Amino acid sequence: TVFNIIITFFFYEHKTGSINCKEYSTHPRHFDRRVIETGTCLQKCRRTMQSVEHNLLTELHECVETKIWSQYELNSSINVLNCITAEELNDTSETSDRETKSGMNLRHLDGIRALTMIIILLTHSSIPLIRMPLKNVNDLEAQFNQPWFPIAMAGNTYTVQLFFVIGGLLLAVNILEQTKNCNRIGVAYFFERVKIRLIRILPLYLFVILFHASWYPRMKEGLIGNRFRDYCTINWWTNVFFINNYINPSEPCIQFSWYLGADFQLYLLGTILMLLMRIPRLFKPIVICMTITAFVVPIGIIYRYHLDATVMMILRHVLQEIRTLPYYLHVYIPSETNAGNYFFGMLAGITYYHLKDNPNAKSILKLNFILPASAFMFILLNSLTIMLPSDHINQPSLSLAMYGSLLKSAWGIFPSVLLVYLAFQEKHSLLVNFLQHPILLVGSKLSYSIYLVQYGIIYAVYKHITYPLVYESFTIILFTAAIVNITFCVAFMLHLFIELPFNLFLKQITRNKTAKK
Repeated sequence: TVFNIIITFFFYEHKTGSINCKEYSTHPRHFDRRVIETGTCLQKCRRTMQSVEHNLLTELHECVETKIWSQYELNSSINVLNCITAEELNDTSETSDRETKSGMNLRHLDGIRALTMIIILLTHSSIPLIRMPLKNVNDLEAQFNQPWFPIAMAGNTYTVQLFFVIGGLLLAVNILEQTKNCNRIGVAYFFERVKIRLIRILPLYLFVILFHASWYPRMKEGLIGNRFRDYCTINWWTNVFFINNYINPSEPCIQFSWYLGADFQLYLLGTILMLLMRIPRLFKPIVICMTITAFVVPIGIIYRYHLDATVMMILRHVLQEIRTLPYYLHVYIPSETNAGNYFFGMLAGITYYHLKDNPNAKSILKLNFILPASAFMFILLNSLTIMLPSDHINQPSLSLAMYGSLLKSAWGIFPSVLLVYLAFQEKHSLLVNFLQHPILLVGSKLSYSIYLVQYGIIYAVYKHITYPLVYESFTIILFTAAIVNITFCVAFMLHLFIELPFNLFLKQITRNKTAKK
């Protein structure tokens, strides 16, 4: 058994005062102060054992005696009440992978997930100002002509790729941890993972879809409400079946939810690939195919459809809807063009899992060289966006297609290397400690709710504006602050009253059914 939680009673006496303790504890209105209920990890105990010849009970006894004496200077004996194995404790939902399991050091993913979600929310909160009636259009156009603006556009375009990287990494680590002691994994395991995944994401998703398909259209429309249309009344079913990034993508139900469709599709594909890679002769060919696919597929699609290398600030598309942009429809939201960065995350997870207990992992992987090299390429490729043409070119360009693929892949390669580097930190750096802060943990827990509700809140705020705005810092801060505060409040309520209760309820039901079988 690799990981045990032991619930133990301790019966103890101190060298002095044992009679008082006994008399006090036997009083009918007093707690029994001679008994302590606690839990301990067997693997942590074994790290302190100098001999490996002890049986399980002896190891537990010695570990607990040492622990209690060091804390209280009390003699103790143990009675094992319950023993839980890693398989019983393990939750197949990816949100639990970063918890402190034996040998795992992935808690910094909470902070990265929370920060990524905050950046996306801030960006989504300010972008609609471009489509509002403005008194100072010249100032907005002047901003578009700034040298740094293409770089900012690239950041706005590809920040969501961090979610794909994290998802791929957690999927790989989770499956490897679950199947490490299993000789055969069948179709039942695959469907079990799908079931747990749906339990995790579907209840709240269905509630938000229902809201957008029923009450949301009844909200009072402003003078420009037609600029912020939602199509949940007719296309809700594409979200329910997670195909909204392919079916009617220009008339979406909850526009930002394209990510959930793509992520679920890549989750299914990634699970299948991880199971196939358990076959030794298939591991290397699959890894090669994943790597080639990451670069070749975006090149082929960008070249075939005569697209830009990345999202360009072309106002005739932005003023209609960004979802009408050809790059958005063919590259930004489909699964095949996002698979590469999901694959990079999976490869990072596989690498981390197999070397997590090796003290020389950083030197073996040459992370001190690979990290700055990947960071340099990341900065270089994003900086080159300032040299891109300002409008569509007249003919397909292989060089632009190759650059567009490398740029998008950079947002998968560098974060993957960085996540592995942080996981192998021997001593927690200031950055790692910051990413593991409890406030960011709360933000990570709310990130799914925030992602789902932000669309409705952002559009509800903007479509009720009845006067021209001034595009300036104060206006941006005012609207952003209002949207962020409302979003966090609504997300917290939905997480507390819908997401958590339904997840716990459905998990308990499925576990009871499994136990009866």
